[in-house]
Amino acid sequence: MRVSEFNQNPPGVSFYLAIAGGVAGWNEIALHLWMLLPAAAVSAGVYVLAKRMNADGVMAALLAVTAPGFVVSASTLMADVLMLALYTWCVLLWIQGLDMRSRTMLGASAACGAAAILTKYFAVSLVPLLLVYTIARERRPASHWWWLAVPVLVLGAYQWHTARLYGHSLFSSAAAYAAGNSEGGVTSLGVTLAGLCFAGGCFAGIGFAAPIVWRRRALAGWMLVAALSIAAVGLVPGFVAAPDVTKLSAASYVLAGAFIAGGIHVFAVAGLVLRRERSAETLLLLLWLGGTFVFSVFVNWTVNARSLLPMIVPASIFLAKALPSGPAVNHGQWGRWMPVAVAAVLSMAVSYGDYQLAGASRDAAAQLGEKYRGDAEHTWFEGHWGFQYYLEREGFRALDYTRLDRLAAGDRVIIPSHNTNVRYFDPALAREI
Repeated sequence: MRVSEFNQNPPGVSFYLAIAGGVAGWNEIALHLWMLLPAAAVSAGVYVLAKRMNADGVMAALLAVTAPGFVVSASTLMADVLMLALYTWCVLLWIQGLDMRSRTMLGASAACGAAAILTKYFAVSLVPLLLVYTIARERRPASHWWWLAVPVLVLGAYQWHTARLYGHSLFSSAAAYAAGNSEGGVTSLGVTLAGLCFAGGCFAGIGFAAPIVWRRRALAGWMLVAALSIAAVGLVPGFVAAPDVTKLSAASYVLAGAFIAGGIHVFAVAGLVLRRERSAETLLLLLWLGGTFVFSVFVNWTVNARSLLPMIVPASIFLAKALPSGPAVNHGQWGRWMPVAVAAVLSMAVSYGDYQLAGASRDAAAQLGEKYRGDAEHTWFEGHWGFQYYLEREGFRALDYTRLDRLAAGDRVIIPSHNTNVRYFDPALAREI
């Protein structure tokens, strides 16, 4: 298939990696090191944005970069963290541009917004987000608002260019894909719980902060919320989308319930801050948080950590604003940093598990190469991702479904059990090898 047919993201991260490969070389270590730059940009952006909103910048930045969802996403070569970096700096530069009435900063914000859209389509949400924030802040239209049209014009030009180039507009194709490939058999309540479960797990540090944020009576209420969440996991139809494939153990039900309670806590903290402080900035954070959740859970084709990742910026700033300081801290000044420390340990464990899973493809390719390298001409494989990368490095060829006539009697086809877009042959025509 042509990339324009199956890739549902714009090419921003591909261009970034092309620069990285050209400068540092096409190897895993160099490319991963280059992807740390967007991660650092997210951290710096959260710090400055939190300071601008009268929150503890160090706390907010550490909460963001130690979140399990962020750590795992930042260790990949995918578009999400680069888009989040551009998204965060677009918001930050827009606020500072309005503060200083600086055309330079507003133009830089518009450029970051356009680049974010060309990295991942979700960034188109920047336009309504910043428009609502600006209206709430300034109350009347002003000439500098036209900068928000720049990302829209860039997206329109991208639509027109890809339609000319490929015969179909890629942004429209991605929207149609999301609408037509949603998870089946999942109720609205089930998918909401799934979204809360992902949010609670991906941003675990915010859940760990509950003993510091709330008084004892409120903590008892959170224990009840957690118990009800555990019960909901077992009772709500469709929470597990494919029960024949994904069977949850009793411990998994408890963990999922705890994560759901953590996801509810993310929004409870936002509500706590909103009750204390009514401003255009808190409205911006709330819309950023809630809008991302609604898109990821109800619009996107499946619930996943990468889609929820933009929530980590407003969620971290909300918690940094909600955490007490000084004598009001329940467990002393060191206790205030407990959520960051626990989240960091959990993130390292999850990241190590993700690394081991990725390494399984490399190890499998090495073993298959040792066994069949001498007969590579008659050995094919299916599957993509790292499995394809490592097997091609071993000298094997990917099977082209449009050229099955190239298969000869006696050829072998390697089919991974956990991968994407694989097909199994009719047992009458082929036997498993």
